[in-house]
Amino acid sequence: MFGSDPVSEHQVRTQRSEANTVINRIRDQFKNLTATRSLPSGKRLQIYSLSRWLLNGGIHINPAQSVLSFHHHDTMSVPVVNYSYYPPNVVIDGYVANTLSTTQILAIFTSTLASVLVPCFLLIRRVRPSIPTSELATALWFVLCGVIHLGLEGHYARHQHHIGASSHVLSQLWKEYALSDSRYLTRDSFVACMEGITAAFWGPLSFLCAYGVVRGSAWRHPLQSIVSLGQLYGDVLYYATCTYEFVVYGQEFSRPEPYYFIGYYVFLNAFWIVIPSVLLLSSGRATTRAFAALERRDKNP
Repeated sequence: MFGSDPVSEHQVRTQRSEANTVINRIRDQFKNLTATRSLPSGKRLQIYSLSRWLLNGGIHINPAQSVLSFHHHDTMSVPVVNYSYYPPNVVIDGYVANTLSTTQILAIFTSTLASVLVPCFLLIRRVRPSIPTSELATALWFVLCGVIHLGLEGHYARHQHHIGASSHVLSQLWKEYALSDSRYLTRDSFVACMEGITAAFWGPLSFLCAYGVVRGSAWRHPLQSIVSLGQLYGDVLYYATCTYEFVVYGQEFSRPEPYYFIGYYVFLNAFWIVIPSVLLLSSGRATTRAFAALERRDKNP
């Protein structure tokens, strides 16, 4: 005939039996290891995750190929130790490498922001031609914040449980940024809560604040103070929690290259330290002037 199966039925049965024996031994070893209290808690968690995956059918025999292969019977992601991120033993569920290069990711990010900010700039100039440059810059800043908070951070808040396994362009952007802070790929409780609050509150309020700035509304400064203080507080906590982990536990989440630590972690987040501080000071001065004028009017009716 044109071609017979090179693997006989007897060979398939024999290999299946041998493989099942190996699998059962692996499962027993993992169950015993997870009960070993002398192991570090992080290592026990990794072993426990992998053993759960095995026990849920992570390995099966494909008779047609007569080889071991891997699959899932549930929605649990395969725990993967990825050495691109820090610490080197960090476990990322179902990690899939980016298909886009760093240059492509940054180009998509910057071009998307430009496609929003340039039309907004032209629209603001048309609606309020006499708007001061500082006010125009403030309005564009809040538009930028709204886009990032709702779009980028909203994506993380919604999909943080499988960011590492996703090939969505925003997920790839987060995986690129996570080279400077791997907590974004490990469902860190602080990062998840902070990003969720930022997306839910500061995102919509940033757009509202931009509208208030353009319209010259009286409520602009109270709202600007609230949003800026929230951004500043969140960013300070973000830096503080990472610093605490390093100082107290010696835990590093960023790769050692300055490109990631200085360029991504320090520089990109510093905008939400400097600019909100300036806007808080500006709103504080405006509020002080308003109350001073009110007091003068009350004293001299």
